[in-house]
Amino acid sequence: MKYAKVLESGAIQFVMETASAPPDYLGFKKVPAEVTPETHWVLNDSVVAYRSDNYKNIPSYPCNWCPRTETWQDARDISELLSAKLIEIEKERDRRLNAPIEFSEISVDADSNSQLNITTKLRELVVAEELGVTIAAEDLFWRDSNNQNQVFNSVKEMKTWLQGLIGAISARTTAIYSWSWQMKQKAREARDTAEVSAVTWQ
Repeated sequence: MKYAKVLESGAIQFVMETASAPPDYLGFKKVPAEVTPETHWVLNDSVVAYRSDNYKNIPSYPCNWCPRTETWQDARDISELLSAKLIEIEKERDRRLNAPIEFSEISVDADSNSQLNITTKLRELVVAEELGVTIAAEDLFWRDSNNQNQVFNSVKEMKTWLQGLIGAISARTTAIYSWSWQMKQKAREARDTAEVSAVTWQ
């Protein structure tokens, strides 16, 4: 015979096979052979199958299973959740800061190394222009994030384009940091765990 240990919520904690029935006060219920904690729960003393397979997607942080909503609910206290949320915001901030940027309908790498390359190339063009040094036409290109060369007709054209690219990256960086500061502040002002969890990048 198969018995399930049923929690107050109706969730099944575990099942076991035994030849004799466990004492009633231990909270066990006789169930069909196919019942598992992942697939069924108990409602009004009846075994009910879940409509989804959400049980399998257990988060890595402490949580409790709610059989009525078929969701894992965060069991961390507000201080733990806040710390995790701030780290989450910073990771998303850094991901966006290092993502390619769309400029002049071109996708361009904009991580820290790429920004250094952009600045270096712009400085090279400025110095060449000031000293009257000729830069070969085949060197007037920039490789985009799709590994395609974007070709320029003159030093002035490429210099103007790089200056605009630097401005676009700077504006995006300011916007990303501004959003991250706002979200951190919103998370810190949350009154409970639900409000902390509700803070997401928009």
